[in-house]
Amino acid sequence: MNSLLRQLWAAATGIAIVASGCAPRQPFYFFEDGDLSHYVGAVQKIEYPDSCQDPLDEAAGTLEPLTLSNSNFEEIWELSLEEAIRTALAPC
Repeated sequence: MNSLLRQLWAAATGIAIVASGCAPRQPFYFFEDGDLSHYVGAVQKIEYPDSCQDPLDEAAGTLEPLTLSNSNFEEIWELSLEEAIRTALAPC
């Protein structure tokens, strides 16, 4: 009986694996006809909601972030690996 149960379990698992591999990759939506043309206008419209507002006081005085094109270091902080780890793990 135990071997019959194992064989049925193996067969059911194999069928489930084969059936799931043959499933379509496209999403299926209930009550949708598949026509998504009504989204085209919304996707192509660009909005700039923050373009007319003044920046926050906290952000106005900050420096430009360091990047490959902007590598102006004002201050170099010599730090060993142990000090960096200690600082990162220190409670606030």
